[in-house]
Amino acid sequence: MLRGLASGLRAGRAFTLTELLVTVSMIGILAAVAVPLFLSQRDNARNAAAQVDVQRLAAAQETFWFDDGVFVDTVGALEGGGFVGSDGVVHGVVVAGDRFAVCASHVGVGDVWVWTRAEPAVLPLPGLNRM
Repeated sequence: MLRGLASGLRAGRAFTLTELLVTVSMIGILAAVAVPLFLSQRDNARNAAAQVDVQRLAAAQETFWFDDGVFVDTVGALEGGGFVGSDGVVHGVVVAGDRFAVCASHVGVGDVWVWTRAEPAVLPLPGLNRM
């Protein structure tokens, strides 16, 4: 009689091995789905920061063209003109006369975003719509 009572109390307070295995399996499946989604969102945010920086670099180049009639060939000159890059984004500038290319890439992502002005710069400049 006492043996049956003791086993009944123990069974009511503890989880069985099967219940624990099912719970751990469910947590593992949820983690396997959630972690890649989280990592892809982080990469999307880094790519967005690089894309925005490319557009801002191009706008800064266009501003130099309007103000001084030249494109600058260093990111430092653009920073001196007011350009502020995003954290973790590497920038580049190439100038060939009245044409330029700017690029940006986040250090945590392998994508490189490039903006080019292939046609000669004339006033007024067309809208910034290339990427």
